[in-house]
Amino acid sequence: MEFEDARASLDALASAGIAIPKVQFTTVLEAEAEVDASRRRELARFADKVYLHQVVIERPGAELARYVDLPEALENGPDGLWRIHFHFHVPVFERELGSFRNTQPHLREVLAMPRERSVTRHLEIETYTWDVLPEAFRAGDPVTDIAREITWTKQDLES
Repeated sequence: MEFEDARASLDALASAGIAIPKVQFTTVLEAEAEVDASRRRELARFADKVYLHQVVIERPGAELARYVDLPEALENGPDGLWRIHFHFHVPVFERELGSFRNTQPHLREVLAMPRERSVTRHLEIETYTWDVLPEAFRAGDPVTDIAREITWTKQDLES
């Protein structure tokens, strides 16, 4: 979400003697570098009044732009690579989500780490908000999709 270097973060924790009790695998929604009016309208349909939708925008040669909620980002956010954390789970097994994509490449980097060194024995796949995933992003019924989520993660961990 925050464009952090997962390996550097893990190294910093290890250097400080901080144990990692659990790693939770998930992805967030990513929007193309140019978030034009059409794309902003498409993102606006996810902005409800109940939940916050944190947005972090990466702009080449500039500091990250951060917004607590999507409506503020849609109104004031610059062009760049947008990452949005919604109140619903974004499937890890589907790279493309309509005209958006998820952060699967970053997740693959994180999944490689347990093969390289002992991180933790407690690995968790975030699926608790599957039921609020927008219909357009659902590939099937929740049981089938969660099984695909687990299978994809397990295969990537073992490859």
